[in-house]
Amino acid sequence: MSLNLDKLDFEFDLNGYCCISNALPADKVERMNELITNSNLVNNIPKFLFLELDDIFYDLIFNPVALQLADRWIDKHFRFDHCFGTHYAPNGAPSKANFHGGPYQNQCYFQYSWYNNKPKCSSILFSYALQDQSGKDGGIVFLPGSHKLNYPVANHISDILRKHYNSLAPFNQLPTLHCPSFKKGDLLVFSEATVHGTSQWTSTTDWRRHINYKYCYGNMGWLPSENQLNFWLRKKAINSPLQQAVLDMPYSSKLSGNVTEFRKSTLSYAN
Repeated sequence: MSLNLDKLDFEFDLNGYCCISNALPADKVERMNELITNSNLVNNIPKFLFLELDDIFYDLIFNPVALQLADRWIDKHFRFDHCFGTHYAPNGAPSKANFHGGPYQNQCYFQYSWYNNKPKCSSILFSYALQDQSGKDGGIVFLPGSHKLNYPVANHISDILRKHYNSLAPFNQLPTLHCPSFKKGDLLVFSEATVHGTSQWTSTTDWRRHINYKYCYGNMGWLPSENQLNFWLRKKAINSPLQQAVLDMPYSSKLSGNVTEFRKSTLSYAN
């Protein structure tokens, strides 16, 4: 898939997120929805785990689009950290807006800067849409540009927005917020330094469903890396140097102060 990197750099730096159309073919989206539905994960609301259901989800870790952007916008030593799904049934919860993230939130895990003439993030979330979002029925919502915000709002964003924008409109339609529209198969890419969250899903006919893959600096980790799922992942990757590099545990150097043991570029294992 060919990417217009200059356009994506601009949109990502401007807003803190961007959308790539048709990242997944229709047959793959249909298969993923079928697997989730047949596994009774529809009862796990709002978050669910799916990675071990089928290799179609495992293979998506190594989507060339995600790897290319992780290499460009995180660092050449990036790693895959973890994934999770989010979905709501028609007329689903939450009834209240849930906003979180922002610059240097969550133990400074969420960071954004402009370096070497391109965006740079400590972590990025790649969110694949398995259902449409019209932008009028709620769903994922962003505070555009907040990845570069200096005003301390992250812990009380909902209260501050209501204070400054006294509006009778639905919360996701406040003038500073954006509830994007996209189609199933589209890929939403965002820095969690961008304040984001969920407004009430009001569609009476359709599910809201995403599968989310998080990548980060090679020396960072959101979850403990030594767990059964990661052991399983690394075992599956045993015959692929690239997959092993993407799934490797977080570290900077295998020996303290030994430059020759520094983590190597992730995509250097591609050939």
